[in-house]
Amino acid sequence: MKERKRKKRRKFPEQHPGPGIWDDFAALFDSDAPVWSTFQSDDDQEAYNQHLRKQFQAAFRLTPESWTYVFNRVRHLLERPGGQPGNQPLKAEVVMAAAMWYLATGQTYREVCCAIRQGLSQASVMRCVRLFTEAVVTELMDETICFPSTYAGLKVLADAFFVRSLLPGIIGCIDGSHIKLSHGVPVRLQESYRNRKGAFSIVSHAAVDPRGLFMDIATGYPGRMGDSNIMQLSSLWTSAEMKFGRLGFCLYGDAAYPL
Repeated sequence: MKERKRKKRRKFPEQHPGPGIWDDFAALFDSDAPVWSTFQSDDDQEAYNQHLRKQFQAAFRLTPESWTYVFNRVRHLLERPGGQPGNQPLKAEVVMAAAMWYLATGQTYREVCCAIRQGLSQASVMRCVRLFTEAVVTELMDETICFPSTYAGLKVLADAFFVRSLLPGIIGCIDGSHIKLSHGVPVRLQESYRNRKGAFSIVSHAAVDPRGLFMDIATGYPGRMGDSNIMQLSSLWTSAEMKFGRLGFCLYGDAAYPL
């Protein structure tokens, strides 16, 4: 058989070159940035710093301190090692900025690459989002989304819930939420992903504490499945007794769940 000749890939100039929204806030993380030397007094510098911090949090939904903490934890997973084929590797901060802008604003890949710029394409933004979310799950999920490991920690949650509901021994609530799939469901899977309202969805099943913080989460189940069935397939079903049940605590759910 004759081998097909590969078309030579043409290289075009970057479609979105130059600085973007991330560069507007880069001075927050660089004390030697030129902008800081333009102020006449420390008061003016501090006022601008506070203004920039508020704008940053409104844009990326994170304080600069939280950004720095997350970035330092996942940075090594965002940097592509040298020697790999392809275009010039993106800086780790640009990867995180593109992913966080996408997650914080809900914009499309096209809109994100226009906002961040730095030569990003839609495909690059998609890779940034996947790389960042995988890094966060790998580094932070087990220590962030978890039940308290001590009786005292569980008792604090139970007391907080009792103040709001007058129901003793409850450390949180459990329920499922449908995430709509607008397109892309293969015909052979449509019946499995069609929920009780006739729309296609996947289910995100979670337990949260009285503050609304996640303690357990399981996602990706077909929309046709009920909350009780999903719970019995999740790791929470087998670990509930060890995590809180043996100490006399429970989760509050609707009639779909067994006692």
